[in-house]
Amino acid sequence: MKQKKVKRKHQKLHVISTTAMVHTIRTDSKILRDGELLSETEPFISALPSALYYHKFCRLEFHKRAVMVTKKTKKLAVGYSTWQMNREASKKAFQVVTDFIEEMVLTKEEVHSLDDIFFMYQASVKEFLGISFI
Repeated sequence: MKQKKVKRKHQKLHVISTTAMVHTIRTDSKILRDGELLSETEPFISALPSALYYHKFCRLEFHKRAVMVTKKTKKLAVGYSTWQMNREASKKAFQVVTDFIEEMVLTKEEVHSLDDIFFMYQASVKEFLGISFI
């Protein structure tokens, strides 16, 4: 078996022993757009490979890169982190409550309890975050 040095240690080549591993390698290859590896693993989709080898370190690094790309694309697709979404929902809910107070309390001079106004704020935040409540 061929060996590779990684961090001054020799890494052995391992034979891929399951079709599930072939599928995970192909999935990672699609994510990373590695056409060469996709074409190499094509014949082994249904049959168990006998001539497909990998270094454990290389396989882990390849998988980590695919996971990082997946996380980045999800974050870009959403556009906001959780903290940013909560902050944006809070801003919108505060604006709803502010508009309500300006119209109902200051203009029409109605009396509303702070509990009701706070409940309105909480309900607005949940609405903007897409959380259903009863």
